[in-house]
Amino acid sequence: KNASQMLSLISELLDFRKLELGHITLKVSEQNLVGFVKDIYLSFNEYAVKKNIDYRFQSPADSILCWYDANQLQKVFYNLLNNAFKFTKQNGTIEVVMEETDGEIVVKVIDSGVGINKEELSRIFDRFYQSESGRYEAKTSPGTGIGLSLAKSIIELHHGVVTAESRPGYGSIFIVRLPKGADHFTDNEISTDARDQVTQPAPVVWDREVLADDLTAACQSDEADGELRTMLIVEDNDELLQILTSLFTGLYRVVVARNGKEGLQMAMDEKPDIVLSDIMMPEMTGTEMCVRIKNNFDLCHIPVVLLTALTTSDQSIEGLQRGADDYIGKPFNAKVLVARCNNLVRNRIILQKKFTRQQNFETMELANNPIDQRFLDTVSQIISDNIDNMEFDMNLLAKELGLSRSSLFAKFKALTGMTPNDFVLNYKLKRAAQMLKSNPDMQIAEISDQLGFGSPRYFSRCFKAQFNITPADYRKKEHKQS
Repeated sequence: KNASQMLSLISELLDFRKLELGHITLKVSEQNLVGFVKDIYLSFNEYAVKKNIDYRFQSPADSILCWYDANQLQKVFYNLLNNAFKFTKQNGTIEVVMEETDGEIVVKVIDSGVGINKEELSRIFDRFYQSESGRYEAKTSPGTGIGLSLAKSIIELHHGVVTAESRPGYGSIFIVRLPKGADHFTDNEISTDARDQVTQPAPVVWDREVLADDLTAACQSDEADGELRTMLIVEDNDELLQILTSLFTGLYRVVVARNGKEGLQMAMDEKPDIVLSDIMMPEMTGTEMCVRIKNNFDLCHIPVVLLTALTTSDQSIEGLQRGADDYIGKPFNAKVLVARCNNLVRNRIILQKKFTRQQNFETMELANNPIDQRFLDTVSQIISDNIDNMEFDMNLLAKELGLSRSSLFAKFKALTGMTPNDFVLNYKLKRAAQMLKSNPDMQIAEISDQLGFGSPRYFSRCFKAQFNITPADYRKKEHKQS
């Protein structure tokens, strides 16, 4: 957007210089002026909704034919509407009114903005002149002072007139009058070639299939209903937030926040599967939010990806040292951003599945931070101390850890992909596999007793469900391999 704005300003200056030197020649054709002006009007519609502006369009007919150069005339109406929005506050009014007489077509752009005092009104079409009354209102989007001068020159090339009426506190009315017919144009200025018609740039469309590729399936929940995993996007720039949201919608259930403080609260409420955040934000930076997430027991397992325009090596290292799982510079490649975020989520899913299915997979490989490492160490010790206790259950585990049942369940599900009961059972079955391998003379019933299964039949059923082989066959298989 910034590049386009810079290009627009440069083009405006070049057009103005060409007009001064007489190097712009119109190529006019007869077209529907109502549809042309309405298309430009509609391009500001979303901006009007955002500013809560009462935005209206009026025309006596759906079609009024006029001879004009669309490529040049669009600069006039874009400029007039841009100025109207620039100087009209929230909850104001902007109208585009078209009128037709026997000899001319009139287009009025009416706003309830700050207005222009009488002394300045006569100078607003002078090149490089900027109204003092509106300068402070538009300080966030300053202009060059040549827009209205350029508009006046283009209208005069069409043998028309542009005037303004205004009063401070009342608003402004810019009036464009274009003569009907083509008699006032020279033969060189008249063209019926369709190539001379204005073409609007095609909208940017994200290639969903290319961006998603096979990563969509990897980010799907393992639940039967196929519920999408959740991504929290934290970004204070509305336009970038909209782009990121549209980019990840369909791959994730997207929730958004507009600063680090709001993002931290949203992370606590939603427990997302991944957080994508800008760094420079009001109230709390993305880096500070990342530090707080990584130091929070309930959140520290969540991958955090930081976006920033500060891309030096030192800044990247600082972000990673603060606990960020990835650090991506702006401007970013959309495909790369999607792939790197999806990889973080996919790798956690793969680790969880690997932990569930493999006999020798270490618990600590699920932890990527000290808090989770200590948690899993403590859990393993508590289960080991109660390995033969048939009464050991989630309630006792929660009590030993000093957690509520809900907190314990949420943490286990997010960190391991399993419920606490499933985790305990998985732990015991892996211990059983080790005992079957290292103690070939120990009876299976004895192993079942030592691991608190209650009955050898129940133990064998659980073991086969976990490893797709009975304890006895597993022992024979390991004995042959050794």
